[in-house]
Formats: sequence, C-alpha cells, structure tokens
Amino acid sequence: MDIFIDVTNATLYSSQGVANYTFERTADNSDWKSTDGNPVRPDGSNATPLLLENINNTVLPTFGFILEF
Repeated sequence: MDIFIDVTNATLYSSQGVANYTFERTADNSDWKSTDGNPVRPDGSNATPLLLENINNTVLPTFGFILEF
C-alpha cells in the first residue's frame, strides 16, 4: 500500500498574493470617499486610496498519483 499526504493542505499553508488597489467608499456606501469632500474626479486624483489584502486560506482537495517503475 502506498500513502500520499499533501503537506500544503495538511499544514493549512496560506499564500499571500498581490494586494488589490481600490478607492474607499463612504460610510453609507453611496459614493466614493474623496480627500477634499468633492465628488471624485475621473482621474481619481482626489479619491482616498485603499489596499485590500489578498490572503488565500482555501484548502483544496487533491489527488495524488504514484507511478512505480
């Protein structure tokens, strides 16, 4: 009998990806938050920037194949 253990899923390894860049929303989520209180310009120069972390904690089921020669 051969046994296969996927160490990545067994230890619940978390991989960190590139953070997503976006603009912050107002408290009531009706508009974008700006630095000067005016509506956000089309080029986004007065918008409040926000970085969203990208951490993946998904456990993926895997199948392993063992080839013997």
